[in-house]
Amino acid sequence: MASLAGLVVATRALGVAWWTLPRQNFSAAGEWTTCPRPDEVLATCVDETGRSHTSVLERLCLWGADDVADLIWGRPFDFVDLNSIDPIDRIVLPAGARVGDCLVTSFDPGSRVDLVVVERGRVLGSELDMSTVRHSPPSETWWGWATVMEARPSGPLTMGVEDDPGL
Repeated sequence: MASLAGLVVATRALGVAWWTLPRQNFSAAGEWTTCPRPDEVLATCVDETGRSHTSVLERLCLWGADDVADLIWGRPFDFVDLNSIDPIDRIVLPAGARVGDCLVTSFDPGSRVDLVVVERGRVLGSELDMSTVRHSPPSETWWGWATVMEARPSGPLTMGVEDDPGL
């Protein structure tokens, strides 16, 4: 249900043509790789990206979330792991980077955080600006539905001990 809801939001933002367009995926290694078109993945039910931990529908939802984030904030320059507590010098800066430059980085599908170029003595460094963490609408939708569906009890709801026929 969460993936379907996220796909609806992504399709509304990107247009129906998104399903038939070639696309690229930004890998955790910071490389753009060519992926099959979304309609091909849906028709074959094969996700050739090698991500076996997600269903095909979830993978398409995450692609849509990333593509909407790219549309809103531009393509990410790099990928950062927000599980690390150190916000300093997390990436190799691009040639031509200047103090004050703000680089968009990805940390989850459809999620972005800015990295600011700073001066450290005579060399350039970078700092994550955690106040800029943001998520695309499909990503927010997917997360919200996934949270609600996971929290939903699988059995009958009881209002208290006196209502529970098992006690």
